Amino acid sequence: MHYSRLSDVGNTAGPKLVLTKGMPGPWGELVKAILQVKNVTYTAVAQYPGKSDEQLKALSGQTSAPVLIDKGACIADLKEIILAIEKNYPSPLLLPSDELALASVWEFIDFIAGPDGFAWNRRLMMFIPLMKVDPPLELINSLAAKYGYSEAVAEDAPRRVLIILARMAAQLNAQAKSNQRYMFGNSLTALDITWAVFCSMLLPLPETVNAMPQGMRESYTLSDDLISYIDPILIEHRDYIYKKHLILPLDY
Repeated sequence: MHYSRLSDVGNTAGPKLVLTKGMPGPWGELVKAILQVKNVTYTAVAQYPGKSDEQLKALSGQTSAPVLIDKGACIADLKEIILAIEKNYPSPLLLPSDELALASVWEFIDFIAGPDGFAWNRRLMMFIPLMKVDPPLELINSLAAKYGYSEAVAEDAPRRVLIILARMAAQLNAQAKSNQRYMFGNSLTALDITWAVFCSMLLPLPETVNAMPQGMRESYTLSDDLISYIDPILIEHRDYIYKKHLILPLDY
């Protein structure tokens, strides 16, 4: 993927998307996937973990990716990014028009990608060995603080992960009994894409289509003792969404 510098894209047409260069971070990959489904061309802007970016901070109030810059707005909150894309590029619609269904879609997206959700707790689990390095790297210390890390919280994270995954599997199994291939209704939503992308933190896609750093692959893969509790329908759904709607191999 070609990346531009933030200082060079001021007059560039179309949306700009700040992404962590060279890393398949699921939050950024989700926004990329949504734009891909909507056939929206964007300019990728490089962000580097652990490095200060004063220009990005001045624009968005923070220095993390992803950040969407489009139609005069600069948005760092994931839900607000999804809403902005849906508003600015409404075809195909990825959020239900029915209010109850929409509330359920947001609830599950939050289970996956929001505070104390699946990805949040997977990150806490990944911090455990890194925080035992004496002294921990400054970047790891900073990230751990962002996620409210403590030994007690991190040790409870696997339980929270399994609860969330069980609830998602129950939803998919209920849909399957009604011959529905998606998490809600009978068409693709942002929730299906969210799970497909964030499933990398359970079991990454094969190396042939996702050439991620080996250390990252190992930390993203759930341990065998926990994998045994996972309903296969979660992986099957990820694979179906990529086969039917998304582009492989991943490019970051």
